[in-house]
Amino acid sequence: MAARDGASADEQGALVARPLDTAEEELLHFLLAVETEGVAELRVQARHALVGGRCPCGCPTIELVVDPRAAPTALNARAPVFSWARAARTAQSSYHVVLFIAEGRLSELEYVSLSDPVPTTFPPISDLAPAVSGDVPLGPVGAPA
Repeated sequence: MAARDGASADEQGALVARPLDTAEEELLHFLLAVETEGVAELRVQARHALVGGRCPCGCPTIELVVDPRAAPTALNARAPVFSWARAARTAQSSYHVVLFIAEGRLSELEYVSLSDPVPTTFPPISDLAPAVSGDVPLGPVGAPA
């Protein structure tokens, strides 16, 4: 079995997850800084989250792996997208960063580019405005609702 980008394989070919890098960890904590129902469980999961893989297109999207014994959040019943952030539209780029949950657990930190070229790293959190799923209509900061 070949390892997915962002993780390695052991001698038997099993996937070996890696720790989040500093930028990934800061972004995850930024997206979990919103105060809403269910966020406490996700914050506990984030303390030990690992990267299980990275998007093969080269963007910074990562698969998150959390301890299956960690308490799930009840939010999954309402929406698979827990929180997201969007950047101000500039001449150079427009994008969103989305935090997904599956079965009550952190599952993916996705970079959604609305322009080219797609970067290989996540943007600095200073460029982002957080929102809980459903609170803010999709679109760049400052765009008409």
